[in-house]
Amino acid sequence: MTDGAELANGVVLPWAGYGTYKVGKLISRECTLEALRQGYRCIDTAFIYGGETTEKQVGLAIQDAVSEKLLVREDLVVVTKHWRKYHGYEPTMTCLGLSMKRLQ
Repeated sequence: MTDGAELANGVVLPWAGYGTYKVGKLISRECTLEALRQGYRCIDTAFIYGGETTEKQVGLAIQDAVSEKLLVREDLVVVTKHWRKYHGYEPTMTCLGLSMKRLQ
């Protein structure tokens, strides 16, 4: 799960990632943590998933994985998408800030 395409900045984007779409509010943290335990190093989420709750749970799962010494944060790629009501530069930056806060 760690093989992938090397980007210009040296970061490796894994070929396969764990998607959190429709995982569910109640189990997204534990499912994401289990994916990290199984070797996934790319997590895909979005601002709107789980009624705007999934990003926070993904962030908590990442903290759990780091605490368990499963990985160091630099070895993980997190992909998120902003929501359509945030069009334009400033609204996009606002949405990104909210996502970063949720993901911690």
